[in-house]
Amino acid sequence: MTSFEPQRRPQSRKRKSLLPIILILGFVFWLSKRNEKDKFGVTLRTTSSTEILAKQRDAYPEGPEGTVARLEDSLGQAEATLTTLQSERRVLERQVADTDALLGEFKTAYLSAKNGSPWPVPVRGRSYSEAQLTSKVQSLLEIREQLGNQQTIKDQHVAQAQTIIDGISTKLDGMRAELARQETKRELEKLKQLSEEADQYVDQKVEEAPSVNTGPVRTLDELIEASEGAQATPSNQKALEFLKVGG
Repeated sequence: MTSFEPQRRPQSRKRKSLLPIILILGFVFWLSKRNEKDKFGVTLRTTSSTEILAKQRDAYPEGPEGTVARLEDSLGQAEATLTTLQSERRVLERQVADTDALLGEFKTAYLSAKNGSPWPVPVRGRSYSEAQLTSKVQSLLEIREQLGNQQTIKDQHVAQAQTIIDGISTKLDGMRAELARQETKRELEKLKQLSEEADQYVDQKVEEAPSVNTGPVRTLDELIEASEGAQATPSNQKALEFLKVGG
């Protein structure tokens, strides 16, 4: 009976040591599944910081070689994130351009009516009374403001991702250079210090990495519909101010 006890104890300790890892993995899974809602209540899928950069340090071999592998993976992940952010930025630019073009058409139609053309006025195949046109312009101006704010945030995320890429590249170049000169104990000590600094840097950047919106891209018509649906008692003050400029 007692001969089996030495076998059971290591298994018990092993189970206990796995518990924190299981809890951490569970938390990371929950974090990666978080959703957020935009201004009009549309749910958007966002990635967590642990999805943007590479795996944690303990997933790699010990020593400088493991650090280099982690830096290489982190650099690849950060570059992929930057590409996605830049693509999202281009989508926002197109949406802004489409909104500005439509606002210009509404303004032209409004000024034409004020100069004697009869109401309702046509815009892109639809006829609008003065009240309808003003309400539509109000919705478009609010969408234009929201898109501008999103552009500002996206620009910040792009710059942040580029900064992370530059930092990881610098650390990776330093590690590779030192690995090529592993000749003395002094150099190995310096390499160990660089390895620790690089690990700490990536740990910090995992927390700072910007989120990426991987939800569906909405068309301008969908943005307008969502905006109008969100207005319980719409105010047309912005629309009137926009339309009367140069009138």
